[in-house]
Amino acid sequence: MKSELESPLLSGFEIFSGDNIPFVGDITEDGFTLRSKRVAGTNVRHIAVAKGIIEENEKGLSILIEIIAFRGIYSFMLLIAVLLYVCLFLGSLYIGVVRLEVEALLSLVFIVFHGAFMIGGPIFLLSKAARILDQNLEHMIKEIENNHSSKQPAH
Repeated sequence: MKSELESPLLSGFEIFSGDNIPFVGDITEDGFTLRSKRVAGTNVRHIAVAKGIIEENEKGLSILIEIIAFRGIYSFMLLIAVLLYVCLFLGSLYIGVVRLEVEALLSLVFIVFHGAFMIGGPIFLLSKAARILDQNLEHMIKEIENNHSSKQPAH
């Protein structure tokens, strides 16, 4: 079964949705999977996905949630970028040291800074998406707890 979370064609139009539901996802017998709904003007919030299970124990209801930002294509592209920059760095180092070309050694500085921005930027954005989803879920769960406790009759 193909999930709405994994289909970029169907989720592209959720920006225009008029409902106030902040999350989209699937709920099954095994648990749930959700992410923040796309909102116009934000390009990061919808990347992180929360997967969880709901268990009932002697203390009450327990929700176990795992937030995943580095998934699928993001991990693969990050690996390719790291390999590319390592090859560029080692190649420039080899040319600069063995052939004694100063330009190759100067290019090492550019490769290091460029690699730091091109690899560090996506890592920062993915971790920011995970933090935002964590804060939104925590806020939503606290609201549910407050609403549930205020509706219970006093003993």
